[in-house]
Amino acid sequence: KTRNMKHITAAILLLITAPTTSAFSTCSSTKKSRDVQLFAVDRRAFLSSAAVASTMAIATMPAFAVGEARFEDMKQIVNLGYSLDALAKKVASPDTFEEALPGLIQFNKDGNFYNNYARNFISKSGVKNNADGDPRVAKIRQASKLIASCQELLDGHEGPTGQEAATEASSRVKKAQKLISEFLSECPENIANDDRVKGYVSTHS
Repeated sequence: KTRNMKHITAAILLLITAPTTSAFSTCSSTKKSRDVQLFAVDRRAFLSSAAVASTMAIATMPAFAVGEARFEDMKQIVNLGYSLDALAKKVASPDTFEEALPGLIQFNKDGNFYNNYARNFISKSGVKNNADGDPRVAKIRQASKLIASCQELLDGHEGPTGQEAATEASSRVKKAQKLISEFLSECPENIANDDRVKGYVSTHS
């Protein structure tokens, strides 16, 4: 009985701590690669190691520190934008776009994550009333919708198939990246002037 309990405990710990694999890889350096992961994988950056053990905690939005908005408060948006470089490459060809589907499916499990994250950031940066209606949040909402729609498109449910579907999916991803770029360029000056943000904006405007 003791041995069985040990096995069960070990299995539970493995399920809790095992990393989720990303469908795409980005960035050249190890540090940047760990920072810039696709979709839900990167959401764990919001959680403490203790909170990872809770399924409910994984869905919890981060608590922003009181004071001026910082890069750390919105880095998930930058990470999403950069990770879409890899997605754009995969969806651009019928030979590889099926490889993008696992990541898109994962993204669609919580399609409002980045919308809520952007709203919280905008609220933190000074918009206390109706942050959800802020035009900048609308850009992230539209970008999320474009990304999410690629799953149905590549599954063949929208009509186009093959290269036609690939071309349309690539266009949607690039539009999403441009919307993210616009969001970042309209962030508070201390963030918009951050080299990590400026680097993204300069290559995705």
